[in-house]
Amino acid sequence: GHLTTRQNVQFHYVQLERVPDVMRDLAAVGLTTREACGDTVRNVQGCHLAGACPFEILDITPWAEAAFQHFLRNPIAQRMPRKFKINFSGCSTDCGQAMFNDVGVIAAARTREDGTVETGFRVYIAGGLGANPHPALALEEFTAREDLLPTIEAVLRVFDQAGNRDNKLRARLKWLVDTLGFEELQRRI
Repeated sequence: GHLTTRQNVQFHYVQLERVPDVMRDLAAVGLTTREACGDTVRNVQGCHLAGACPFEILDITPWAEAAFQHFLRNPIAQRMPRKFKINFSGCSTDCGQAMFNDVGVIAAARTREDGTVETGFRVYIAGGLGANPHPALALEEFTAREDLLPTIEAVLRVFDQAGNRDNKLRARLKWLVDTLGFEELQRRI
């Protein structure tokens, strides 16, 4: 088997008659093959140093887990124009490589008017690699913790409604920036 760069586990050469047992074994430890491919939310991943990073503003683990739980088997995350990837990083070092995903979430802090510090996120959208790399763009300056899942869901809904379903090569969020313009994409989200 392999551990992939997107934090997946791939098993190779499993004999067909063993597949049901393997699936049960995976489920017993909380792993699923659901949405491992296809046009759905895929690879909700987080920085490998989450919870232990010396530069961490916020441990992103609970938010990455919440996003995974929210979108797995969620009807709004099915039958998208194409695969959709979400990534979390706990500091500006961005070890999780949030900048090259459809949604990249990086922990951030801001000072309130009363001088207290609020931790939350900076959400980036429309990043991607491939033949036409596109660094993600900041959706807004700061996203409060309680607004994170609704914000990601809004991005997903706009992609579902406006994404290119006619050409798989142009069916990523990064192409909506070219099609709609970034300001219009922000407005719709």
